[in-house]
Amino acid sequence: MLRMLIFTVAALVLAVPAAPAAAQDDLTRQLINACVGCRFPKDLHGRDLHGLRFVGADLRGVDFSRANLNGATFTGCDLDNARFDDADLRNAKFIGVQLSGTSFARAKLDGISLRGVDFGPGGSESARIPRRLRDLAEFPPVIPPELERKLRELELHPPVIPPMPPMPPMPAAPPAAPPAPVAPPAPPAR
Repeated sequence: MLRMLIFTVAALVLAVPAAPAAAQDDLTRQLINACVGCRFPKDLHGRDLHGLRFVGADLRGVDFSRANLNGATFTGCDLDNARFDDADLRNAKFIGVQLSGTSFARAKLDGISLRGVDFGPGGSESARIPRRLRDLAEFPPVIPPELERKLRELELHPPVIPPMPPMPPMPAAPPAAPPAPVAPPAPPAR
C-alpha cells in the first residue's frame, strides 16, 4: 500500500512540469529517503543524490556515473553491475550490499565505508583488494626472528656505499665541416 502511494506520488511529481525545479528535487529526495525496497530508474548519471539513504533497493545495472553521492548510504541494496564511474562517493556507506561487476572507475572514494559487502563469486581483482586488506589487518605476516634481527642491524649499521669514481672528460667534438657549395639550377631543356 505504501509503495503504491509512493509510486503514485512519484509519478505525479514527474508528470507536473509547472512545479519549480527545487521543490521537485526536494520532493524526489524525500521520496527516495522514505522508499524501502524500491526499484529506481536505470539512468541516474549526473544526479545530485548526496546524503540520501537507499534501503533494500534494487539498483542492478543503474548508471550513477558522475553522480554526487557524497555521504549517501546503501543498506541491503543489490548493486550488481551498477556504474559509479567518475561519481563522488566521499563518505558513502555500503552496508550489506551486493557489488558483483560494479564499476568504480575514477570515482572519489575518500572516507568510503564497506561493511558486509558481497563482491559476488570470486569477485574481480579490484573487488578482492578490500578483502585482502582486512585479512592482512586480522592476520599480519609473521617475520622470522632471524630476519627481524638482520633488519634491525641494517637500521643501526647501514652499509657504506663507496662514492662513484669521477667521470672521464668528454672528448672534444670534431670541428664542423664548412657547408658544401650549392650548385645553380640547371637551365630548362628546350
